[in-house]
Amino acid sequence: MTLLNLTGRDSRARVDRVLTDPSLRGPSTIARAKNRYLVVNADFATNTQPYTVSALLRGNGVGHP
Repeated sequence: MTLLNLTGRDSRARVDRVLTDPSLRGPSTIARAKNRYLVVNADFATNTQPYTVSALLRGNGVGHP
């Protein structure tokens, strides 16, 4: 997952950091919740349900499914 910082008038972005975690399976949506990023694993390629959510720590990217 690539996190971007928007600059100027939100017309440009730069890569802030890249987060990886083995629990990510086709991530589709991300939300910030306190010190974590909550990532929905929709896995559109196989449409395997139920969809899951991975929680990645905001500080260092270490995740917990």
